[in-house]
Amino acid sequence: MSADASQPPLPNLVIAGAPRCGTTSLFSWLKDHPQVGAATVKETFYLMDSVANNDFLRDAFDHGKYVEHLRPWFLRCGCDRIRIVILEELRVEPRRVLQGLAGWLGIDERFYREYTFPRHNESYRVRSRGLQRINEWVRERVPGGAVRDRLRDVYRRLNTARPADVTTDERVVLEGLDRAYEPSNRALAAEFGLDLSSWEAPRIPKA
Repeated sequence: MSADASQPPLPNLVIAGAPRCGTTSLFSWLKDHPQVGAATVKETFYLMDSVANNDFLRDAFDHGKYVEHLRPWFLRCGCDRIRIVILEELRVEPRRVLQGLAGWLGIDERFYREYTFPRHNESYRVRSRGLQRINEWVRERVPGGAVRDRLRDVYRRLNTARPADVTTDERVVLEGLDRAYEPSNRALAAEFGLDLSSWEAPRIPKA
């Protein structure tokens, strides 16, 4: 049966991830590949019930138990149709990760041999909460494109700085979360054959 030329092709890859986990950079790096036709809008929010109400913050601790969320997807779709990318590996070895992903997708991995892997949407610290609220108001009303990109660049130069170092008190809290997630992470590594050793580094240096 011939394809209907009036209908756009359906996507054959969906990038799904939690906030601040490298999906913007991954999307951009794949988008730059000449054999990839990326979506014009990165954030479709297809798997979120409600963007306005920030539903992804509801039951946030349970959302971090990744194995419980991945298991039904693997059972439904099959392990050959899902690929897990670890943020720490993406940061340290983006070339290896993207070449492996390209091979899995059936596109030419040689593109990433000389690719520079520019980072996008990195974490930052806000200087003025007032300007941040104005930024959020503008972001909701200006569509994506060159104008929005320029406004974003101006805003980040004026009102953002590199994240501050994590305090000792914050490290204590993070170490407590590490212990709370340890059983779930252990199951995640065993069930999906993942190397999560980078998640096990101590938050507080030993004296």
